[in-house]
Amino acid sequence: MTVDFKADKFDFDGEMEKQKRALKKPNILLCGATGAGKSSLVNDVFGKRIAAVGEGEPVTRGVILYAGDELTLNLYDSEGYEIGDEKQSYYVDEIISVIDKKKAAHPGEFEKHIHEAWYCISAANKRITDTDFQLIDRILAKKVPAAVVFTQVDSVDAEELEALQNELRKRYPGLSAFTYCIAEDEETAEALKAYIQKEELVEWALENLEDSLKDGLMGALHGCISQKREYVKKKIIPRYVVSASTAAAVPVPLSDAALLTPIQISMTIHIIKIYGLSGMSGAVTSALEAEVMTQVGRFIAKTLTGSILKFIPGIGQGVGSVINVAVATALTTTLGHTISQLCYLYSKAVLEGKQVGIEDYFNPEMFEQVMKSMRKRER
Repeated sequence: MTVDFKADKFDFDGEMEKQKRALKKPNILLCGATGAGKSSLVNDVFGKRIAAVGEGEPVTRGVILYAGDELTLNLYDSEGYEIGDEKQSYYVDEIISVIDKKKAAHPGEFEKHIHEAWYCISAANKRITDTDFQLIDRILAKKVPAAVVFTQVDSVDAEELEALQNELRKRYPGLSAFTYCIAEDEETAEALKAYIQKEELVEWALENLEDSLKDGLMGALHGCISQKREYVKKKIIPRYVVSASTAAAVPVPLSDAALLTPIQISMTIHIIKIYGLSGMSGAVTSALEAEVMTQVGRFIAKTLTGSILKFIPGIGQGVGSVINVAVATALTTTLGHTISQLCYLYSKAVLEGKQVGIEDYFNPEMFEQVMKSMRKRER
């Protein structure tokens, strides 16, 4: 009996809701002195939409939680402390209380604890304060992975920056530290390229999260599209290849290729969420996310039930061709890389300021062009 799949009947809303419920969000704590460039770092790494769509909820004095259905992580953002203020010790206690309260409220539920601390130190101040050292000491004592980000490094020369880095290394030999600043134009960005370690910070953050929390971090990132493409290749596509292979463990006729379609549509939605396509050109909303997912999902569904098999050499040639594990693996892998590359190209165009729409990339011509290029790479 031939398996029939109707693209218009697929429950896109249900699949999106299912994936949203399954997502586990990392909890990231951001701290450092007032004026240390925390907001600039967050806006660059996660996009300005964090504060725009997150529900700012006071957790304790001076610490705000940004969370919400449209965000795939929870950001605990501290107001910071004023250098020289007699209340600096209160700031240290407030930050540590956030870590302690999360553990006390959810004992044994690691996914609800603070997972990482990003500590910002302004290089422009040309010193690491006692408060910085005290708070880093206490964060590390709590066994929370922490990294220091020297911000505003364009305000110091190489020797001054090296002196700060050496001071930190002397106190914490194994502590990860990164440099960062905001570049106002391409010329400045190129000159300071070696000192803008945004991607290195993201790699550290990813490596120090449990696997179940990594999707949340990747989906929240603004830009970092090369890292997202690599993550999709190594972490997302293999999950669905396993599911497709299991579904085809008992070979079925080629006419029943639609058996794999629900799995492949789920993969498509998952990849889109990692790239954050619905938030690329402005503030994301639940309605916009649903619209983008459904638009792209339906296009892929119709393509899958149409002529996609012709793009996979060797499939469909001759009488008696079947969908088996090898075919399911090849088809799902190629499709995954194709969707990822289309997401990458669209995201790249938006980040470059081009006026483009989803339909400029998710259309039959682009799909065929990209899928063929993916097949050539796999050979």
